[in-house]
Amino acid sequence: MSNVRVAGSVTRHIAVFVTAASMLVLGHVGVAVSEPLRIGLQPFLSYAPTFIALEKGYFRDEGLDVKTTMIRGGGTAAFNEAVSGELDIGSGAITASLLNAVIRGAKIKVIADKGQIRKGYSTNELWITRSLYNSGVRTARGLRGKTVATAGPGSSDWVLLGMMVGKYGLSLTKRDVLTALLPGPQRPLALESGTVDGAILVEPFIATVNHAKAVRLMRITDVVPVFQTAVFYTTSPFLQKHPKTIGKFLAALHKATVEY
Repeated sequence: MSNVRVAGSVTRHIAVFVTAASMLVLGHVGVAVSEPLRIGLQPFLSYAPTFIALEKGYFRDEGLDVKTTMIRGGGTAAFNEAVSGELDIGSGAITASLLNAVIRGAKIKVIADKGQIRKGYSTNELWITRSLYNSGVRTARGLRGKTVATAGPGSSDWVLLGMMVGKYGLSLTKRDVLTALLPGPQRPLALESGTVDGAILVEPFIATVNHAKAVRLMRITDVVPVFQTAVFYTTSPFLQKHPKTIGKFLAALHKATVEY
């Protein structure tokens, strides 16, 4: 009976040891694959690599548990959420508000390129209504007194529009050309319906706009050959505290970008 009790005791101790070891190993595995990261997204083609990385699990393969937030309000809203700590990584256009915030001391660090405009790869274009085109307008000079849909003053789209009309001696600040402040997804419908005379369009809306009702007037590369439109960024404290996390994010993003 004594031997049986000893054997049973040994068996129980072995079982307890194996169970504890298994829990320890599984615990370490769980920590390795669930490093949280909050990022902001917008419904634009320049986010394609990010969506690819999410869809194909490239962030997960790097050990990141990515939580996404769809940003409403453009680059300024994304920037504000990153600065306030609601996002770990933000992204968007380089705007006047972003630059002014950095000048005032906002602790923001750019970590990656997100989008550039180059000759043959322009994604920001000025479109006008078909009726305006049929009336004889062939350059931005014909937009004097007309209304063009774009983002708010200081935004990248607003700056690009200013550069386009500026080539023909017109000014947004002097109200030679009027602006209607509309989010990117709403501009094609406003253009097609004639609510506005023109609009700054980006992909994927360039590909889907009705060509029977709208005509491309200019590309930004008609004014400047290279333009840095957008970047990925984080706060200095987050980068200092989590440099490896940022490295993992960039590795997954690079893999998706190459694939794209």
